Amino acid sequence: MAGAADPLGTAGAGIRARRRWHRRALRRRFRAWAELVVAADGLHSPLRRQWLPQAEPEAIGALNLYGKTPLDGIDPALLAGPTIVFADGWTLVVEPMRFRAAMSGLAARHAPDCRLSPTDDYIYWAMFGREACLGGSLSGEEDAAGWRRRIEAASGGLHPGLSDLLRRTAPEAVMGRAVRMAAGVPSWPPGRLTVLGDAIHAMSPAGGVGANTALADAAMLAACLADGDVDRAVARYEADMRGRAERALAATRAGTERLLRRL
Repeated sequence: MAGAADPLGTAGAGIRARRRWHRRALRRRFRAWAELVVAADGLHSPLRRQWLPQAEPEAIGALNLYGKTPLDGIDPALLAGPTIVFADGWTLVVEPMRFRAAMSGLAARHAPDCRLSPTDDYIYWAMFGREACLGGSLSGEEDAAGWRRRIEAASGGLHPGLSDLLRRTAPEAVMGRAVRMAAGVPSWPPGRLTVLGDAIHAMSPAGGVGANTALADAAMLAACLADGDVDRAVARYEADMRGRAERALAATRAGTERLLRRL
């Protein structure tokens, strides 16, 4: 919608093509016309489900339980750099996240129109493994308490420093997700709706390239649109995105399979 953010903060309920324009209907009966709609609405994209149902990402039988913990009181050994623990059926990755400057200052210096929330240094951690080894498949109603029970059950034999790290994580800073991954990027006729990021090429976190691939999508789409011809820009972007995404998916799939075989 002319590059504007969703004005009502609601998810797209549907789109209709009419000549070279799209209408985006939102839950609150809001309608808008746009020369180009970009589905950048993530793994569960309703726009992708309507327009490209064949591109729905597939569950791979693995879970990702993850969180962030303040640095105070953490075992100093965990602050020295990344730590990877291979356990019985799952792996734990721990990495301190330290920022050289305040997020607001970085935004002001590099992208003055961007606003970033202030974030203190923290430790990021993630447990990745087979569903059977992390408490079974997730239910749709499971909350932070359920995720924590899974973490506690799996991590009982860890080093005290690691167990303490997990215990110190606030409930609201814990998440659990079934791992889903795109089988590939299908072909479709270029038009006035396109997709980027997890909306079209969701990847397992084991590859570590999903976010960067999405950022590369956004940068390429912006560069293509800069020449002013929307149809040509979308065609160029999608050709580039498809090649990059297929390579990233192949590497991620191979890495995920190797990791799950090792666990």
